[in-house]
Order: sequence, then C-alpha cells, then structure tokens
Amino acid sequence: MRKALVRSPMRRLSVLTAIGCLVAAAVLSLCQQSQAPLETPPAPAATARKLPNIGQIEAILESPKKALEKAMLDPIDFAWLAFMDVNWPALGTVRGKPDLNKPFGGPGVVVWQTWKTSQNLYLPPGQTPIPWSQGPIYQQPALQSAMIDGKVLTDNNGNPVMYEVRESEDTFNYIIERNLYTQAGQLKLLQGGLPVTFPEPAMEIKASWRFLGSGDDASHYLTATVSYQGVVRVVGLSGLHITSKSLPDWFWCTFEQIENSKTTPVKLVLPIAPEVQKVNQGMQAAFRGTKWAYYRLDGVQTAYANNPDAANCIVNAKDSCLANSQIETYFQGSSSCITCHALASIGPGGKRYSLWSFRGGNQQGHMGSPPPLKQDVPLDFVWSLREAQ
Repeated sequence: MRKALVRSPMRRLSVLTAIGCLVAAAVLSLCQQSQAPLETPPAPAATARKLPNIGQIEAILESPKKALEKAMLDPIDFAWLAFMDVNWPALGTVRGKPDLNKPFGGPGVVVWQTWKTSQNLYLPPGQTPIPWSQGPIYQQPALQSAMIDGKVLTDNNGNPVMYEVRESEDTFNYIIERNLYTQAGQLKLLQGGLPVTFPEPAMEIKASWRFLGSGDDASHYLTATVSYQGVVRVVGLSGLHITSKSLPDWFWCTFEQIENSKTTPVKLVLPIAPEVQKVNQGMQAAFRGTKWAYYRLDGVQTAYANNPDAANCIVNAKDSCLANSQIETYFQGSSSCITCHALASIGPGGKRYSLWSFRGGNQQGHMGSPPPLKQDVPLDFVWSLREAQ
C-alpha cells in the first residue's frame, strides 16, 4: 500500500521531499478556506506577474531535478509554468514543439493540440499505432461526450460538453515501446511482474470543450473547428487537466475558463485557496489582451490527502479533493485526481480496478491513500491505459 504522502526514490533529495510535502499539504489545506473564484479578469490596476519565456520554462520542465524541486517547493507557480508550456503556440513543422518566435497567447494551435490523441494510441486489436513523428501535426479535437462517471454535462445552449485525452511524446513513446497500447501487452507485464514507470518528462492532458454559440465571446477561449454530426462547429476550451511525471506520484493541476458558471448550469463547488487566487489574478493581469486572461487555476495535488477517511469534501472540509467543474461535475466532493489515477492497473484476465466506491449507497470517487491493488499491476497513474483493447 502506498504511504499517505508523496514519496521519492531519490534518497539524495529526501530533505527536499519532506519540505515539498509540507508545502503541498499547506496548499491543499488552504484549498478548504472558502473564497469565490473570480469570473472576470482583474482590473488593470492588478499587479501583473512577470512572465517567463519559453526557454526559461523548458529549462525547468525538461530537467528532472529542477522540475521536482519546483513542483514541491512552489506547486502553484509550477502549475502555471506547465500551463504556459503546453499552451504555447506550436511549431507547425514538428509535433509537440513550441514556436520560439511567437509570444504566449499568439495565434495558431498550441503545443498540446499537436500531441497524439488516445484514439491514435489505443487501436482495435491487431493494429499498431503509427510513430510519433508520422501523421498530420495537428488533429482537431477527438471528442467524446460522456464524463468518467458516464454522465453528460449539457451547457446553457443545450449542447453537450465534450472531452478528449492526449499524450506527450515521452508518454506516447513509452506506451509504444512497452507494448502497453494493447491489453495483451499489459497482461504480459502482469505475468512477468514487470513494473511500469514512465520517464520523468512524461505528460498527459484531459480537455473539455463546449460548442460556442449565442452569448459566447470566442476571443475568451482557445478555439478549434470540428465536424460534429455533419455540421462544422467552433468549440472553446472550458477545462484542462494537466499531469506531469515531475514527481514520483506525478503532479496534478486543473484549469478552467472563468465564465463556466455563466455558460453551463454548474459551478466549481470546491473553494479555491487564497494563495491560488492571488497568483491567478497576477497571471490574468499578465495575460490581459489575450484569451488566457479568461482562465484560472482551480488547484493542485502533489500528495495523498492527510484525511483519507473524509466521506465528502463538501460536507467535511478535508484536504482530500481536486476537481474541475467541467470534468468532475457531478462528483466534485469525492474527486481526488491522484487517488483515482493510482487505481490505473490491470489484474488477472484483464480485470480493471473499480474507480468508484459506494459509501452510503452513492457513487463516489476514492480519496486519500488508494486501496490496495492486491493482484493487480499498477500502471503508474496513467488512467488512459485502461482504454487498451
């Protein structure tokens, strides 16, 4: 069974890890102090944070040591660095690379939109995914309408909110090299007792998109054009999970568009920490004049909860949860990204561990330290591996 807090196999960083866990616990605890999320960018008088350039961002994120230190000692700032990194304008000729000649917020698709989609990776049995470098650099969103709990969120215009998952180059290539894109390949690991450990630069995103229409200002969104039910439509990014293997148990953060409570019938129920709100205001001020001024960080997770027995984060204010109003809409009170993804595994016969508990007869997510997996082989927090056929 995993310990309650983030652990690191790197003994030389044991002191740093302890400090980082204390910082993470403090950040998580602060998330329980109620403060309403801002729904408009801060006034021009707000102090804008100094933004790093893409070279400075990648110098941190592409160095395992620097990324680990930053993620543990300043998780809020690290979350925004990851956000800028994946949302930097993409280089049109090489998949997954930023355009060094464009500023943040510049025109064009962004880096993560050139990553491979889960549909590119988890193919029908007998098919092999094409290599990372092959295929079109940009693909329109690969939309699915059901959330993880099987429910559908409909916006105020009557349209379903849609979802997609994409993997970075390191994540994609590791899955291909280890033959993890098939259930048969995963079962071989189970039979051989072989561990799954993604490389430290690995990343994955989950995005939520809504169809833009009456009352929507497209300049407030990252947009894409899709063909849906035979009709060409414009979609706007409403939510974004970002996870990074910068920590042994990964780093978890989630962002969303600040007008979601006006354009959809739901709102973020979990409070946002005052320290997160403060950084959000500084970032939004720095992004003023671009679409990114209309996005906020909801929170981060770097460790399992201190209070794993909390029945519900809304009823009992415990530092157990991280949720996005667009992605975990109907189970925000029992949503813990790190715990949910810790259950990514495969058991005998291809059996998957249930993502849900039914405390009190209600469908809820697992929180705190995950339950023991017993005979299952952990898949290193990469939930999309459950899609292998």
